[in-house]
Amino acid sequence: MKIKQWLTAIWLLVLVASRPWVVQAQSSGTFKLTPMISTGTPVTAPVNFAQFNTVAINTHGHVAFIAGEYTGLYLQIGNSITPIASTAEPVPGLSGVYFDELLGLSLNNNSDVAFIATTFGARALKGIFLYSASTRTIRSIVLSSDRPPVPTFSSYQDFLHVLLNDSGQVAFTGSLFATQTAAFLWERERVQAIAAPTQPAPSVGGQFTAVAVRSLTNSGKLLLQASVRNGSASSVVFLYSAGTFRLLLATGQAAPVGGTFERFSQTVLISEEGDLAFVGFALNGYSASVNLYAMIGGRLETVAVGGQSVTLLVGERYEDFPTIVSNQQREFAFRAVFESGRQAVLVYSRGTLSVALYSQKSVVGGVADRFVPTGDLAINADRTIAFVGHTVNPGTVGIYLVNGLNVTPAVTSRTSVPGARHLLLGSDLGFSPNGTLAFSGLVTGNGRGLHLSDSGAIRPLLVPGQSVANSGNGIVSEIPDFEPNRFGLSDQGGTAMSVSLLGGVSEIGVVRVLTRGPEAIALFGRDAPGLPNTLFVSFEDVVMNQSGMVVFNGIIRQGSGEDATEKQAIIRYANGQHQLVAVESQLAPGDARFVSFNSKDLWINNDGEIAFIASLDDGDEGVFLWLGGRLTLVAKGQRQAPGLGGREYGQFESVMLNDRGEVVFQTYYEDDQAIFHWASGRASLVAHTGMEVPGDAGRLFQSLGQAVINNAGQIAFIGTWLTIRQGVFMFDKGALRPVATTLQSLSGGTGRFSRFYSLGLNREGHIAFTAATNGSSLPSAIYVATPAGN
Repeated sequence: MKIKQWLTAIWLLVLVASRPWVVQAQSSGTFKLTPMISTGTPVTAPVNFAQFNTVAINTHGHVAFIAGEYTGLYLQIGNSITPIASTAEPVPGLSGVYFDELLGLSLNNNSDVAFIATTFGARALKGIFLYSASTRTIRSIVLSSDRPPVPTFSSYQDFLHVLLNDSGQVAFTGSLFATQTAAFLWERERVQAIAAPTQPAPSVGGQFTAVAVRSLTNSGKLLLQASVRNGSASSVVFLYSAGTFRLLLATGQAAPVGGTFERFSQTVLISEEGDLAFVGFALNGYSASVNLYAMIGGRLETVAVGGQSVTLLVGERYEDFPTIVSNQQREFAFRAVFESGRQAVLVYSRGTLSVALYSQKSVVGGVADRFVPTGDLAINADRTIAFVGHTVNPGTVGIYLVNGLNVTPAVTSRTSVPGARHLLLGSDLGFSPNGTLAFSGLVTGNGRGLHLSDSGAIRPLLVPGQSVANSGNGIVSEIPDFEPNRFGLSDQGGTAMSVSLLGGVSEIGVVRVLTRGPEAIALFGRDAPGLPNTLFVSFEDVVMNQSGMVVFNGIIRQGSGEDATEKQAIIRYANGQHQLVAVESQLAPGDARFVSFNSKDLWINNDGEIAFIASLDDGDEGVFLWLGGRLTLVAKGQRQAPGLGGREYGQFESVMLNDRGEVVFQTYYEDDQAIFHWASGRASLVAHTGMEVPGDAGRLFQSLGQAVINNAGQIAFIGTWLTIRQGVFMFDKGALRPVATTLQSLSGGTGRFSRFYSLGLNREGHIAFTAATNGSSLPSAIYVATPAGN
């Protein structure tokens, strides 16, 4: 799960239909719980491709690719795009198992695709799967639960590389232990080990410690890169064919630029005969260099030297070679990164080096002013190159094809994701005062974003690929991982977020979504209207109220030249102008000065009041309220906290306020936590760790999650006790009662809640929360709890 930490345990994959049910509370009161949206729900609203992870191209020009943060695998033939596998879809042959992440892939000239995927559901696995273009079916060929054909006491731990040839052979690298890998070949329905740890290393002596497959030819030859222990070389590259290992490279070998090779990377075959290209690290006395080489007919050639000028591009110097790919016709393409930060795709063909694409070069007759190759790369037999990159003016991200001087788009962020699209719930949600629901989640093929529940349908609110007004033709590239903070949502389904941008005048900005769609209201490196001689440097928490007023914190640069200073600040945006709410070094109520506001919660209500948490130069923290330029201290560290027997406030973590100016906040004191309600200048205790859990007599709260408050002064929060028990609780008129807990059985005895995530609370006292369940047909969903009689 390398890129989905923010989803954690609620990514249990299932396709279900929503239906209402009733859960009885464990003590006073009864709430009706209605599951509104579940993981795996089909998404009918159109979304576009917006992120591309891996690409391959065959001799027919067919393109296979993985998109949407590893959520969808697709095959493009001509203008038709066919979904092969998607997150949340069932895995053929494995009952109750669903695809999770789609990882590496390999495409052959029959348009068959081998790919690596992880699964969720009845079995959490990783495996290698094979898609047949002729039958349009998928089968698993090896799973992490299988025992590998090498001496070992365990099953496969991981799969790192996969390669497929026209004969249907599949080569892959399998991980056996933490640092031990082996090379395997699947053919005729069986897996055989080619080279594995502890096996003797031919030609150099010693034993293999790790082996990886780098290339597979149509005749079944393998390029293997291996680490060796106790041999004459520590790293070697072999060509394997029918049981024979032929040594091609070894550390200690003389490098053409002087010195000896210390290690290799990006090794790839460029012919059936064993010619190859690679990046080599050479050490010569006290100097070192990282260069690109080709070995043809056993003779080494230096193709590009790190730190040296690029002959074909005046003013550029090589810095890195992150990707090398070959068509095995003694030709290869590589992506080069230059010291200037610009990039290019270059092609080496029979001793000649040419530039296929340069990030600063305008392409006459192309589809945009400028192309920037930024990701994966592939090349086929007729030298057509497929690359992942983005364009400038207009801003797009996509897979582009280069053949000679022609650059054409294959699939971009202007292409709609075809076929079935499914939702994977995130761990954050927003609940407007009138009950409009927005939530974070992934949509297969598109990526993570914010979505709106609109009359039972799911509608994208702020997702990758959307055009952003006032950003210089930019688009939303990525929405950063959601922190456990709530976001403001208007009754009309508007919100604001800090997002990454692409193809415009800035790479990051604060984007507000109103009825007209996304618009940038603050951009990195750009002026701040209303704040003279001020530039934006970074952004953190962002919240919007009903009228579209936005508050955010971050870093600003004030002044110019050597006199410029950077400060952390909280900024309010309204009517096209920015206004400072609080800034680093400003005097705060209580005679201390503000130091920072980052990574802390803040909120804005519909009257424009702003609540925030700040660190102070006296070493304490405080909760503050701002209205019309006047700051009020709500609570401060090292001051006595009401209801805690004389103990003092410590650090503060969560703050929210309603339209009546009431504040709910959370503090840590000693080794405990507490939630407080502040109104009319006084704070009162709502709940604290160590108090008895309502509905579970004799049990005590161990931790308290963020609290939310509505305009009636009702407060909801998530509490944990006995480490694994959790519940959603409502505090109203001085009484605390459970809404839903892990103790209770779901309607009809179909399982229990297992974990609760973020909360929303509207003006009617309805609570929205995200929950995972065990033993239920709805293993993760967003529920709305309504008090009995409503």
